[in-house]
Amino acid sequence: MWGKIKGFSWWPAIIVSYRVTSKRQAISRMHWVQWFGDGKFSKVSADKLQEAGGGGPEQRANGFRSHKQQQEP
Repeated sequence: MWGKIKGFSWWPAIIVSYRVTSKRQAISRMHWVQWFGDGKFSKVSADKLQEAGGGGPEQRANGFRSHKQQQEP
């Protein structure tokens, strides 16, 4: 899963239960996620979550160009 919050790029995460976060249950259309790398939790709107596969949302928007192709002038 990829998630996006204001001020940050799309980042890999997993949806978790509010019980894991020790916080209140998220309101409708919001989900608790745990971010890969730092393990922190955030509430994220459903429209800011995308299924994983084939790279992140920004890579898909660029047409799946390889890293090498992106570096070429």
